[in-house]
Parts: sequence; C-alpha cells; structure tokens
Amino acid sequence: MLTFSMIEVNLAELMASYRREVLRDTAPNVTVRIRTKLSPHCKATLDTNLMHELIMHLLRNAALHTAMGSITLEYGRERNGMKIIITDTGTGIPEKYMDSIFSMLHNEDSLTLANEATGLGLSICKAIVDALQGTIAINTEKDKGTVVTVWFPCRMKGLSKGSNY
Repeated sequence: MLTFSMIEVNLAELMASYRREVLRDTAPNVTVRIRTKLSPHCKATLDTNLMHELIMHLLRNAALHTAMGSITLEYGRERNGMKIIITDTGTGIPEKYMDSIFSMLHNEDSLTLANEATGLGLSICKAIVDALQGTIAINTEKDKGTVVTVWFPCRMKGLSKGSNY
C-alpha cells in the first residue's frame, strides 16, 4: 500500500531542480530545456519524493539515449491535473520492446535491457503514475527520439491565463 506525503511546492523551482540534476548526466552536446505556460509562482500539492522518482527516471532515460540534441521538460495544467511531457532527440526505443515497455520483466532480454537502464525505470514510472491514478504514454521513433506524456490529478494554484495545453 502506497502512502502519499502531499506538500505544496513551487513548480518552477521544482522543475528547475530536476533540470540541474539531469545536467550532470547529459552529454556535452545536449541541451536541457524547461517549458511551461504556467506562472512562475504556480504551486502544486504533490508528493515530492514520488515526483522526483518519476521525473528523474524519465529524464535520466532521455539523457542516457541522447548523445546530441535536446531534452525538453514541458509541464502544465490539463483536466484538473498536471501534464508533463518529456521529449528527447535520442535514439528512440527499439520497437521490439514497446509492447512490454512498462513490464518489470520483459522477456529473455530483460536483464540486458535493465543493464542498459532502459526498462526497469519505466516500470517504476508506470507504477507511480498508476498509484496517482494518472496515465503515461510513450511515442518513439528510431534515431529521432522519444516523447513521454504523463498526466495525473493534482491541485494547483497561482495559474496564469493560457495554462492549459
């Protein structure tokens, strides 16, 4: 049974901290950007430990597979919750893994995949999003990159106009 420790945080500051943390893992030719239409004073009530686990798994996966180009962390308000989109210009996820990408044990390649740090983190992300009663989706194209979209219900305040996607 998962319990939540909900606290109110400034989203701009929280997302900036994730950016600083993932910069240590990125190649020199990779830029990491944050985009939002929300006010820099926008606050959300969420479990910061789970949020950190979720976002850092996704950002580290992006950094691991992006040798050149960019990683973008975009966040905003949608349907009484928060929508987060992480886009990278990396190698993409091989099609053979897509059907079981959120599974703890993929198949005979599961140990190799976990050692490459591409599969286990995504199953953890899926478990977190499920616990939050949200959704997660991945779109990927070989040698063009990956887009991960996460949505979960979340109380937010201090929104600016045009803060929806």
